[in-house]
Amino acid sequence: MAWNRQTERVITVGVCAAVIGVADSLIKGNGFGLLGALGQTAAPWLMLAFLAGAFAGERRLTLGAFAGLEATLLGLVGFYFVNSFVVDLGSHAWPTDLGLAVTGGKWVFALSVLSGPIFGAFGTWWRRQLSMVPVIILGLLFVGEALVRVIEAHIFVQYVDQASTIEVLSALAWMVLAVEITKALRREEYSANVR
Repeated sequence: MAWNRQTERVITVGVCAAVIGVADSLIKGNGFGLLGALGQTAAPWLMLAFLAGAFAGERRLTLGAFAGLEATLLGLVGFYFVNSFVVDLGSHAWPTDLGLAVTGGKWVFALSVLSGPIFGAFGTWWRRQLSMVPVIILGLLFVGEALVRVIEAHIFVQYVDQASTIEVLSALAWMVLAVEITKALRREEYSANVR
């Protein structure tokens, strides 16, 4: 792949991730109700890094890890930027609200420095090897997060069952879709090698 094509993919990942972060913040709004409960999930951010690694990394693990980090960080920047407008943080000037929004998410940024590259590399691993392992791991993390949410339901108590159910159903849909895509890509690769 030419450098220009790689650069194009990395830029595309960054722009898409920022847009996803903005959309997530707009959907979550002030963080109340079922949408607020769903807005507290971490697994979709892992999926963002995974897909970024699969798209941008293609064959290079380090590029996939970088794309995962980039996607996670730019998605979070978009999310907290919009949060500074959407969430009522008190009567401050906007720069103060932005600082409060970003500071409120500092542990999320810290964790993303680890999770972004790991799941970006997982995405590249999947794309390069067409292995079922990384897609199943990601799906199981959705299920695991839903189970932890049910066990430790101290936030959004009234919505925990609904949010957990949606997360488990999303995990199942992800695994079915990813397994089918993997099978199709394997068949395509096999057909290309037979010719």
